[in-house]
Amino acid sequence: MTQKAAAKTIRTDKWRIAPTPEQRQYLLNTVQEYRRLCRFLVTVVCTHWVDLGSLNSDKLIQAIERLVHRTAKNPTPKYPQINRAFPICVICGL
Repeated sequence: MTQKAAAKTIRTDKWRIAPTPEQRQYLLNTVQEYRRLCRFLVTVVCTHWVDLGSLNSDKLIQAIERLVHRTAKNPTPKYPQINRAFPICVICGL
């Protein structure tokens, strides 16, 4: 009987950051946008969970991408508004 190798230890660093008021506002805006994007994606996943729930992680990611991203092979995604609502997704390739 073979044993599984021990999981790798993940190191976590804690850094104190002292942002300027302007940087703090940028951070708050970033968190706000991130939460909006997560809410959008969670809504899409919950809406289609009957179809998505049985997929493995690789197939799940592909299925969600097909629902939201326009590509040459997928010119009409079901939720194309992600590119308008979150233009950073287009820039970063998310």
